[in-house]
Amino acid sequence: EDSEEIKEVLSKIGFQNIESLKIAIGRGEFVIETLERKLFPEKPQKPKKESIFVKFLKRARGDSGIKVHGMDDMLISFARCCQPVPGDRIIGYLTRGRGITIHRTDCKNMLELYKEKERIIEVEWDTESELKFQVQLSIIGEDRKNLLKDITTCIAKQDINIFNASFHVEDMYAKGLLDIEVQNLQHLTKVINSIRKINGVFSVERVEDISPSVEAEA
Repeated sequence: EDSEEIKEVLSKIGFQNIESLKIAIGRGEFVIETLERKLFPEKPQKPKKESIFVKFLKRARGDSGIKVHGMDDMLISFARCCQPVPGDRIIGYLTRGRGITIHRTDCKNMLELYKEKERIIEVEWDTESELKFQVQLSIIGEDRKNLLKDITTCIAKQDINIFNASFHVEDMYAKGLLDIEVQNLQHLTKVINSIRKINGVFSVERVEDISPSVEAEA
């Protein structure tokens, strides 16, 4: 629940709750600089001490790893369907209430989203960002003891986080999905190549289409 201080600030700027303010920021209708002007009208310069509310918004927005020219206060999220990483060609899609969603330009969902040209936003990677990005790998290998252990050990040696690992045996093959975190496309390629060298691994591929519905992303 919003604190009394935050409720007072929200009332001053004409919003009922934090969620409605975040939606306005996501649509580009309200920026932090506007908030500061409304809170400190008697001070043309930026206050030395930011309010708890301004700090909250800046922390929530954070480092997205994306540059959107002329829209520095936009909320940024990454499409689950194509999981873009630095090095991929990307495009932004202005969602309803959730800011800009970043897709790969070759994402299958973009075929539908491109029809709404007014919601397509040009974006680029922030090359100075140190963020890491989640991707999913599809792995097929020999049904042998310790295969999964060898794969996870290989990944761990490269100081890479594994978020999820799911393997099963099908048609006498071990098949699985791994969700990992990488810095960029070059890093991803290095990881894939290292897994391919493991004895008993037949194929390792980046999952190109995780495909929630277009409506879910809009």
